Amino acid sequence: MIVPFLAVYLSKDLHFNAWQVGTVLTVSLVMSRVFPFIAGVIGDRTSHMLTLILGIVLRGCGYLGFAMFSGFGLLTISSAFIGLGGALYDPSVLSIFSSQPEELRKRTFTYLNQFLNAGAILGPLIGGVLILWNPSFPFCLAGSLFIIIALMIFSLRSRYPSSTKSKNILQNIQEVLKHKQFILFTLVMVLFWMMFSQLTVSIPIYAFDISKSEQWVSYIFTVNGVTGILAMFALRKKFMMQAPLSMIRKGLLLMSIAFCLLPAVPSIVWLMVCILIFTIGETFILPASDMAIADYSNGKSPGSYFGFFDFSWALGGAIGNYLGVWLSHFELRWGGWLIFGVTGLISAILIKLLEIQHIKTQNDHRLTY
Repeated sequence: MIVPFLAVYLSKDLHFNAWQVGTVLTVSLVMSRVFPFIAGVIGDRTSHMLTLILGIVLRGCGYLGFAMFSGFGLLTISSAFIGLGGALYDPSVLSIFSSQPEELRKRTFTYLNQFLNAGAILGPLIGGVLILWNPSFPFCLAGSLFIIIALMIFSLRSRYPSSTKSKNILQNIQEVLKHKQFILFTLVMVLFWMMFSQLTVSIPIYAFDISKSEQWVSYIFTVNGVTGILAMFALRKKFMMQAPLSMIRKGLLLMSIAFCLLPAVPSIVWLMVCILIFTIGETFILPASDMAIADYSNGKSPGSYFGFFDFSWALGGAIGNYLGVWLSHFELRWGGWLIFGVTGLISAILIKLLEIQHIKTQNDHRLTY
């Protein structure tokens, strides 16, 4: 509801210069991607329900700040609240989900993916209507919704106990850093986030180049959201039956195919077909990666694991943003798209190797037992 219009609001309505707009946007991004590991460790030490509620309240206050203030300094602070709020609640809510029994956990992560896609469809539509009335209305509604959600979760907190073990923070960090397979998984997933970031970088640029219409650019996200929701209905049983790493590998191969096929026909309709394949692959990967992290943590310090995993998103997203824009200057012919296609193939092979190692480790544990 907010993100598609935020840069426009700051530059057109508040008349911020490029440096000011970039600063406000970057502060939120840095806070939301750098601090989840720290927030997850704190949640493991204290209570994930506490950090979840605190994160939602901070995010709500940040959005209300955008509705109330117009000065650069106060909006920068509001942006920091939004980012820090996200850093607190992202690993917390995933940790609470991962603490459930395996079958419920898998089902929950698939529903989470569907609701995220639903939000991606409905949010911009609602924001687009509200901003026509008043540019501050989307911020007012978003902030108010977050405060209401915080109150609802607070009233239900006893139903979702998130008691944690009494390890100290240093022990939690050491546990994560010593888990070699999880660290390797996090590094491999940097390649996925490089590919995934093209959904908001090189693909929209390419769509505009071949269609000369911003309307078609918006359709990319509509197709992505709707396909993601529908695909999960078809894939839910697979998630319940198959191993997470296997699902991730299949998703990476589908995304690789989408990138390789994309330049075959310079048509907006063909692009939408490739987006459909890309989204099915993405739908394999996103909930499966959450399930994989939950498996790696094995119920111990899950917030630390989910928080650390966000480093892969930060690094992969940053590389993907710069690479996507740079390749777009060369009009992303076959060579440019093949770079992302080969990236998907390489990452799928690496995930297969991790899958083999994970099975071997499980068998060794059974033999030891």
